[in-house]
Amino acid sequence: MWFRKMKIIAEAAIGACEKYNETEIRFHILDPLIRHLGYPETDDVYLNLEEKLDYPYVHVGRRSKKDLPIGFPDYRAGIKGARGSFIVEAKAGPVPLTSKEVEQAHSYAAHAQVGANYFVLCNGSVLQVYETLSGPSSVPLVDVPINEINQRIYQIENILSPHNLAKNCRVSHDLGLKLADGL
Repeated sequence: MWFRKMKIIAEAAIGACEKYNETEIRFHILDPLIRHLGYPETDDVYLNLEEKLDYPYVHVGRRSKKDLPIGFPDYRAGIKGARGSFIVEAKAGPVPLTSKEVEQAHSYAAHAQVGANYFVLCNGSVLQVYETLSGPSSVPLVDVPINEINQRIYQIENILSPHNLAKNCRVSHDLGLKLADGL
């Protein structure tokens, strides 16, 4: 064969990730994936780690700083100065991805400080990509078992690479003179 199949995630990491804690999932699985996608290799993309998000809910009566819930998405990446971003939430290997984990990641992606188009969840057995506007009860756009991630990396690239993110999240508005209905 004239080309070598590219391994994004080391086979040893794939074999052990079901036992990894959250930090090990980020280091062995998500960090290489994020770098492979192209973040933050160029000047037109950004990558924020453990960014603090405040949730300013309305309280009745006196409140203190400790009353304000906060969140910290593990990664936030996107296109500088344009639409197109996503957050990634990592979970420890043995933690199942239930509706609770999906709701947490969705709350980060839909947060007013973020407004991400997509959110990603990853534990020791699966990586899932969701569209934020579809809500937390939607099915994932991509649902890749970790042991297939090297073979199915194209599914993740097709949504989250900087080029495809910019292409998929483009919004255009017709501000021209209205000639007639529909024109």
